[in-house]
Amino acid sequence: MNYPLITTIFIVGSALVGIGVWVGRTNTNISTLKEFMREIRRDMGEIRDRLSSSERALGSGSPLRLTEYGKKLSDALDVSEWAKREADALLPTVRDMESYDVQEYCNTYVFDQYKPDAEAERKIKQCMFDHGATRTHVNEVMSLVLRDELLTRMGKMHLAP
Repeated sequence: MNYPLITTIFIVGSALVGIGVWVGRTNTNISTLKEFMREIRRDMGEIRDRLSSSERALGSGSPLRLTEYGKKLSDALDVSEWAKREADALLPTVRDMESYDVQEYCNTYVFDQYKPDAEAERKIKQCMFDHGATRTHVNEVMSLVLRDELLTRMGKMHLAP
C-alpha cells in the first residue's frame, strides 16, 4: 500500500475543504460589510443634506423655533392645519409628558411613523421643489409645529414660544 500517496491526498483534501470553508466565511463577511457600507452611505447622505443646505428650517437656541425659511415652508404646506388634525389623535398619548418628551415624540412621529397620503405627498414634494427644501427640512417643520400645537393644548406653550 502506498501510504505517502494516501497521506498526501488526505492532506490536500483537508486543505481544500479548509480553504472552501474559509472562502465561504469570507464571502459572508464581505456581504455583511457591503450592507453595512450601504447603510453608512445612506446616513452620510442624510447628514450631508442637513449640513450642506444653505437654509435652515429651525433656529438654534432653546426651545427650538422656526426660522423665516421654516415659516415659509410651514405656510406653503399649511402645516398648522395638519398639526391640529394630528393633535386630536395624539393628545391622549402625550398628555402626561414633559415638554422635551413631547418634542422627542413629535420628532419620532413625523420622521418614523407619519405616512402622508398621496395628495399630501404631492404637496410636500412640490413645496420641496419650490423652496429648495429637503425632506428633512419639511419633517423638522412639521415636527416643531406639531409640538407647539400639542403643548398649547396641554397648557405648556409658554415653555416653547
